[in-house]
Amino acid sequence: MTSTARSHPSVPSSRPNLPTYQPLTHKLNPGAEHALRNLSTTHSLNDLKRRLQTAVTHLTEVTGDLNDQYQIRKAGHEKQKARQAARAKDLDSSQKSDTVADEGDRRIEDAWREVDDWTGKLELGTRNVIDVRARVEDGETALRQLNTNISQQGRTQPTQSSLGASQHR
Repeated sequence: MTSTARSHPSVPSSRPNLPTYQPLTHKLNPGAEHALRNLSTTHSLNDLKRRLQTAVTHLTEVTGDLNDQYQIRKAGHEKQKARQAARAKDLDSSQKSDTVADEGDRRIEDAWREVDDWTGKLELGTRNVIDVRARVEDGETALRQLNTNISQQGRTQPTQSSLGASQHR
């Protein structure tokens, strides 16, 4: 029995090209600044990240357990096959033993296909959870950058000359 080839490790999704940052033309009001600064503290993503890590751990454990159970079942089948072959004394019992062994082999092959199918599904689920975790981390980075931009925006207010005359008509 050979295992089927697995898909390649997840490739980071191509990120969209964002437009260049354009600073605000007008200062945010104090309430908006306060709300944006507190966004990352009032909406912590640590609990979500912890749950995503737990999901990856459980999916990995289930995949290992599934494959371990298959190996135990396969080893038991091989032992049973060896015992039956040793007990075969005449042609009739040998033929009967071969039929039973063939049925057992078929069941083991069916079990392998099912294990392999579930392993692939669990692997895909694990990759999806890891991708979501990466997006959450990207969101955290965006929030930190937002806080930095708000802080910098408060220090560098545009002047009337930097805004241009067309905006004041």
